[in-house]
Amino acid sequence: MATEPAWPITGAMVAADMSWPAERADELDQYAASAVSKIEDKVGPWHGQQLTHAVTAVTTRTAVVLPWPCATVDTITVDGVDVGPLVADPDAGIVYGPLGPGRIVVTATARPSSTVPPDVILAGQRLAAFFAGPTKVGPKRPGAAGTNERDVDVLQGFALPRQVSELIADHVLPGGFA
Repeated sequence: MATEPAWPITGAMVAADMSWPAERADELDQYAASAVSKIEDKVGPWHGQQLTHAVTAVTTRTAVVLPWPCATVDTITVDGVDVGPLVADPDAGIVYGPLGPGRIVVTATARPSSTVPPDVILAGQRLAAFFAGPTKVGPKRPGAAGTNERDVDVLQGFALPRQVSELIADHVLPGGFA
């Protein structure tokens, strides 16, 4: 059962990275999709999908900060009423108001896969290969102390192999305040 390939990562790319036969590419598509999900948790969404962010404001806000940068801000509603075009900085993920009070919903489109930096693509490919690789029990298993694959990035809930963390380091979104 083949799944739809995730952004620019495909099972064929992962198979080539692992030196697996091309006919096994379909089974690697699921690992590519999982890798994309984990990479996007760190660097933000990057395959052209529709995104929605909602916040409830008690008073009028001068800006709403989205949790990720995007390509375009499509719609902005307050309590279900379209407030029309407002000034937005999609690259920074900020929509300027006045907005609220009420439930503010911003719909945006993620950056298209054609803009994904090569090191982020490589990180996704390597993470998919890491997921699909054989698991060994013993001192040489991935993640064991002293190897290049040791997990070092655990600040946001999922530990990535060091090689993947270093590939996406320049693109990781900064943490925010709750």
